[in-house]
Amino acid sequence: MKIFSSAFHTSYQYNLASAFPEHEWTFLGPWSQNRPECGNVVTDRAGDLADYDFFLAHSPAEYISLAGKLDVRGISRSRLVYISHWGYQPHQWVHVYNGVNFDYFINDVSGSPIVCVSHYMVPQFGFYSEQSVSVIPHFIPSDLFGECAWRDEGEEFINVVNSFYQPERGVGAAFWDSLPVAKKLYGGGNKPTDGGELHTIDDFKSAVSRSRAYLWTADAVATSFAPLEAMALGCPLVAPDNLDWRKEFEHGREVLLYKAGDIDSCLEQVNLLNNSSSMRSSLSIAGREAVLSRFTKELFRQRWKQVFDGVLSTDLIRPKKSGFSMRRGSGVMLRDDGTFDLATEICLKAGSLCVVHPQSDESEIRLSLRNKSNSVDLLEGFACLAARGNLSRHAVTMADDFGSTTQAVIKSGRSVCVYNDKYFSEFERKTNEFNRDVYPIYYVSSVDFIEDPALEALGGGASGPIFCDEQFPDGDFSLFISYDGREPALIKNMFERGVFPSEIVANCMPDASWAMGCHVEVLVEALVQNEYAVQFLSIPELEDISALIAPGDTIPKLHRYILRAVRV
Repeated sequence: MKIFSSAFHTSYQYNLASAFPEHEWTFLGPWSQNRPECGNVVTDRAGDLADYDFFLAHSPAEYISLAGKLDVRGISRSRLVYISHWGYQPHQWVHVYNGVNFDYFINDVSGSPIVCVSHYMVPQFGFYSEQSVSVIPHFIPSDLFGECAWRDEGEEFINVVNSFYQPERGVGAAFWDSLPVAKKLYGGGNKPTDGGELHTIDDFKSAVSRSRAYLWTADAVATSFAPLEAMALGCPLVAPDNLDWRKEFEHGREVLLYKAGDIDSCLEQVNLLNNSSSMRSSLSIAGREAVLSRFTKELFRQRWKQVFDGVLSTDLIRPKKSGFSMRRGSGVMLRDDGTFDLATEICLKAGSLCVVHPQSDESEIRLSLRNKSNSVDLLEGFACLAARGNLSRHAVTMADDFGSTTQAVIKSGRSVCVYNDKYFSEFERKTNEFNRDVYPIYYVSSVDFIEDPALEALGGGASGPIFCDEQFPDGDFSLFISYDGREPALIKNMFERGVFPSEIVANCMPDASWAMGCHVEVLVEALVQNEYAVQFLSIPELEDISALIAPGDTIPKLHRYILRAVRV
């Protein structure tokens, strides 16, 4: 079988590929050094979606994006498996799902099989599915973590989490900072005073071997790979008594659990472990045995095979539905094959624009486009910055919003080059054609379209220098980029290829960026190193919000804002 997905957690990708070596897995995007590469995995290319047997989506935004593409092709959502890695945090939800209400997501995803990595997710989300809802935790590869590495020689408690201090991360950052114990935090995108990123398994083993124990503080995320892998290496674990921990492990024998959020309770368990070498030794032995015997490849394969069998028992092609309803404010563009696209109007202060996008019976693309706290406010900010036009006569747009960013920039009167993959370029052209027919203002600017198949990878080889070298020499262009949290990875990739726009205007979503493998902090560091002056601007007012950056941080702790960088 052939399975398609964008890249997500390399550890879970490795679990799938190694548990099912007979299948071909496409994970478009980077493969982390923390797992060996697998011969049955493709990361740098993809065929047409119709060539695959089933599909994986690993985040809410990824689900709705892929579901829309399958809808357009008539492929049933019963072939799209949603993997739930996210804890539900109401204040964050609107940002990780393109501004779409949580209730809409629960309805959208009900047509697909759902796999949760932790038991608590099913009642917390209220998941239901016409196909299946399964709980399949990670498995710990015994060939990678089969030997005990912990030595009981260290003094510091460790924790390993990327982007630990991002808002609404759910990892207990404030609680961790408040604990008066010797401790060290590892992971990418954290403070300069922390332990730094652990790139490889050997790096992780080395950190575990030097630790006193693993101290887990999360209050709203699933049981993570890192503490389980540390236990497999023999490291004692202290964790909050929440979510899955008591369900999976015995307190006092395999782990030490404290009352979540209670410093005194946590310190009681920490002191108990610190004061008894025999306690540390027994926890090490029992915890290691528990992880290696319960989180096995065999059980993981058995559970996922049940999901596969259910997926493959459904029809690949969705039955055609008779008739359709027309809603106020939507236009219709018929295709040659009998299907149609919708045109949705967005009202901006500078005038209206229409966005042509795929028709879908289930996904609410229109709702996302019209969401004021998300799409509309962002477009207002982009249009205002583009109108200033004091840096360059040219602009380049890269966006996954079916052409709305391009049309907002066109109002500035500058020539615009649209740089995108084949799928979004198709709708960019349709959106441009539609607006030129309806609104005279869109005749002002010339528009060129450049397709790049590499953009399908979104960060893994994407964003080549073609538009800089051939269209706008010497970086004489302003780049406007809005790509669903992938902005940092795409911009960083441009720098690596020697492309340096005179101005960069990006939709900054720290909450989404840490899931895409490139943190906003890393991007800011790269901008400064490459002689850019960086501004953080509120949406849509474009007020400077640099004052909101906390001591020791490099970016504001907000869910969404515009980053503007000017080359000096």
